[in-house]
Amino acid sequence: MSTGVIVAIVVGAALVIGLFALFAVLASPRMRERRRARAQNLRDEAQTHTLEAERKQASAEEHAARANRERAEGEALTARSQAAGATSRQRAIDARRELEAARERNDRARKVDPDLDSAEDEARALDERSESDRSSAQTRGNARV
Repeated sequence: MSTGVIVAIVVGAALVIGLFALFAVLASPRMRERRRARAQNLRDEAQTHTLEAERKQASAEEHAARANRERAEGEALTARSQAAGATSRQRAIDARRELEAARERNDRARKVDPDLDSAEDEARALDERSESDRSSAQTRGNARV
């Protein structure tokens, strides 16, 4: 090869390298701008997702708080109901004791009373009342179940 051809190849290669360098320098700011825009879009999407996640988290916390309140109210209602049931049972026990005490007194009165017929009538009336009270209490108890 002649010297002129070698020089032409070297000059041509230098021109091609120079054109690539010029293109890289000129294209670099545009590429940076595109990358900046893409990064901003990604930040905007991240912000949108963050806000949505925070909104869902707040909604979940509100729902959990409401559920806790309702559970506490239910427990309080259950406790009041159990207390009322215990009070009712205790009153029924007290009433049975009073009735038994009245029967015992009536029995003692019958033993002491010279007029036995009127005491027997009172005892029968007392027994009939207690029977009707028991049957109505059983009816109410069955109605609750």
